[in-house]
Amino acid sequence: MKPSETQRLVLSKMADGWTLRVDRSMVGVGAWLHRGGLGNAREIETIKITTFRALRRGKLVETQRDKWPWRTYQLTDAGRKAVRRKT
Repeated sequence: MKPSETQRLVLSKMADGWTLRVDRSMVGVGAWLHRGGLGNAREIETIKITTFRALRRGKLVETQRDKWPWRTYQLTDAGRKAVRRKT
């Protein structure tokens, strides 16, 4: 899968140490990137759930930790390759 520019930006931030999390609470589903670790996030960026779903369907991210209501994702080998690829 060739990621879109938005998807590539998410993958690049993950490669730079940002964490991708998804909230699956009763309120709804939301996805965001944060930097600095849980409880110490210095920066937070919301991402569209459709962007997250495309990354997951493309097998560019995979579950790292699953603890209700959050699920944390990490890059797969394919995700890391997509970040290194120029085009």
